[in-house]
Amino acid sequence: MLHPDGQGSPDSISGDIQTALASVSYPSNKDGIVAAATASGVSNEVVAVLNGLPEKDYPDADAVLRQLG
Repeated sequence: MLHPDGQGSPDSISGDIQTALASVSYPSNKDGIVAAATASGVSNEVVAVLNGLPEKDYPDADAVLRQLG
């Protein structure tokens, strides 16, 4: 997974995304995931990646990660 601007460390962003997803209460929709990630204090870059998710319900963090590819 690349940084939203195509730079940065994919491993770092991926780890931050996993940290953010750990703070979500599932099942959740995109808005709930973004809100939980923002509240957890992750970077704006991670929030931007999560904000790009399709509007749908996600049963767990694995479903979000699969969607992100």
